[in-house]
Amino acid sequence: MKPVELNFQTRQPLVDRFFWGTMIFLVLLAGTLTLMNTTVFFSNEAYLDILKKQIEQKKMTSEKKTDFPPLKQYTPRQIESLKSEFQYLKNLLKKDMFPLSQFLDAIEMAIPKSIIINELALNKGDSSLLLKGESPDAASVAAFLNGLKASRKFSIDFNKGSVVGGSGFSFEIIAHWKWDDV
Repeated sequence: MKPVELNFQTRQPLVDRFFWGTMIFLVLLAGTLTLMNTTVFFSNEAYLDILKKQIEQKKMTSEKKTDFPPLKQYTPRQIESLKSEFQYLKNLLKKDMFPLSQFLDAIEMAIPKSIIINELALNKGDSSLLLKGESPDAASVAAFLNGLKASRKFSIDFNKGSVVGGSGFSFEIIAHWKWDDV
């Protein structure tokens, strides 16, 4: 028979050895992090002071630049000439430009989820946009028209609407850009 060996040694001395080493390491780590944080804080404070000084300098220089030269006086003939040049430029803009992005923003804000736009055609000549689409019912089209009219930058013509196969409604809308805002 083999004798039974009993070990009455505790693990306490092992824990004591690692405890003090770990504590010293943690205290050194906390001190290092505190020192680093303090250094970063004071360097940021110095940077903020530099920025404050630059802002004050810019304010001082902007206050000095408020001396504007007197406005030039125009004769009535020159004013009429400027107005005619402005009107000429306005007419050029009407011919060459259509505010498509503004119109698309108005469509995005006004269109119900049930409406599908099938065709979008631009006519630069008379500054209009043709919209053709489908809807499950006429009420959605009416809501869409009201939303487009609410933008107040367009005059809306509802050309035609018709029932498609008993299950839907097709429509055609022409939107004319109002050039009063230019």
